[in-house]
Amino acid sequence: IDSAGADLTLAAVTANGFALTLDGGPTGVIDLASLSAAGTTGALQVTDSQTTTLGSAGVVNATTVTLLDTTNTGTNGITFANDTTIDSLVTGGLPFNLAFTGTTNTIGGDTTLGNTGRFTVNSTTTTFTGGLDTRNAAGGTFLSGTLATAGAGQMDLGATTLNGTTTLNSGTGAINVASVAGAAQTLNLQ
Repeated sequence: IDSAGADLTLAAVTANGFALTLDGGPTGVIDLASLSAAGTTGALQVTDSQTTTLGSAGVVNATTVTLLDTTNTGTNGITFANDTTIDSLVTGGLPFNLAFTGTTNTIGGDTTLGNTGRFTVNSTTTTFTGGLDTRNAAGGTFLSGTLATAGAGQMDLGATTLNGTTTLNSGTGAINVASVAGAAQTLNLQ
């Protein structure tokens, strides 16, 4: 769906195995209330937007999610605002911000973020099952809640700021953090 630069607001979408591509252009605000499936989940791609909110009123369930660009490099960017379950996450190498703010989020595969803006997790639990690498996020990594990987999934975080009590749980994998700020907050390593 290409809105040619206009705002793009979608209510609950049921994928049924089909892919959904959203393009708001550099000036369009994208708001997707929820994405679910009555059978097989489908892929989701955000090509461009001014800002994007995914799951503003419900869950987001998808196979591959590809995030290519959003123009806003301020606090906003692309936000998963509700519980999210996706099999694979791919982000383009542009300076947009990415946030997960739903209560429980699960992202499959070994995820290396390509976007160079901020990466924020403000959730009870967000799990990147195969591993997570945020070192490309030159805008920093901002955490509150539990950030986890499963099994031997390694966690490689760039410069990290604690926005609240934070637990890093990598199962049997290594945890590597470039630096940590937010001394007033508690950091637990598991």
